[in-house]
Amino acid sequence: TVLIAKLQDNDGINLSGYGVGNNITATLDDSTTYIMNNYYQAETDTYQKGWVNFPIKKLKKGGAK
Repeated sequence: TVLIAKLQDNDGINLSGYGVGNNITATLDDSTTYIMNNYYQAETDTYQKGWVNFPIKKLKKGGAK
């Protein structure tokens, strides 16, 4: 399974990892948080847009409740 997300922030995308809010994260089922900084690829010639292609390993099979 791969999470693919297009990101945009008019103030720029900060993934320095220093301090609160400087990572790109995703939270699954309110319990597992993934840091995706290393999977971010900026669009050419901009600091405001880019893509994340993040592989989610060992994802359990889900279904409708």
